[in-house]
Amino acid sequence: MEELILYDFIAEDKPCPYLENTPSKTKYHWMEECTTDAYQKMLEHGYRRFGKLFFNPICEGCYKCLSVRINPQTFLWKRKFKRVLKKNQDLTIVVNRPSITTQHIELHNKYHQDMQGRRDWTQEDITVEQYYRSFVEGAGDFGYEFLYFLDEKLISVALVDILPKSVSAVYCFYDPDYRDRSLGTLSILKQLQIAKQNSIDYVYLGYMVRENQSLKYKENFKPLEILSGRPELKATPYWLEEN
Repeated sequence: MEELILYDFIAEDKPCPYLENTPSKTKYHWMEECTTDAYQKMLEHGYRRFGKLFFNPICEGCYKCLSVRINPQTFLWKRKFKRVLKKNQDLTIVVNRPSITTQHIELHNKYHQDMQGRRDWTQEDITVEQYYRSFVEGAGDFGYEFLYFLDEKLISVALVDILPKSVSAVYCFYDPDYRDRSLGTLSILKQLQIAKQNSIDYVYLGYMVRENQSLKYKENFKPLEILSGRPELKATPYWLEEN
């Protein structure tokens, strides 16, 4: 796998995107092309992907970014999750390769403007070029978008990577006017359904930070498996179940 990495680098002493007044240190790999085998290995070792960039936090003395995944075969379908599915039965879901439209950009910016007010996120409108680099470029053989429409109105976009053994929830944004539909939860539930139907081993949710309200929600999905430590790519990763 190593020969596929064009270059890697470490960024440190940057403000942590998840915890206030905390410096961060992140390892990055930039790959022009990534095979599914290489990507699978990186997922198992806690890496995430945006565009052609793969990254993993390696902050010294801090282990609050927990890599988490779900086994779709053992996932507990609680009544609250079934209610979310029922509430959204009127939506149309379209699965495409990642794309860009005016609706994508406007929806992304509307979502982030809302999160700035509710969660104090740093807000800066995304450009077409930035969106392309983050969500379209680097999709390879595995990148998809799930578009959720109410009638003909786009109300949610979920970027999802689908590999033979894994589904990775890359990013999801939605229209805050429809927050009562729990569209973020719906996105994960749909990915779990697809994984189970296709006998895919795991759905990777990225990082859970219990001290961060925007990432804490992931602990609602049970049972979770959490990556132990920060294994190097050459080491064997160990995932521990948390009930």
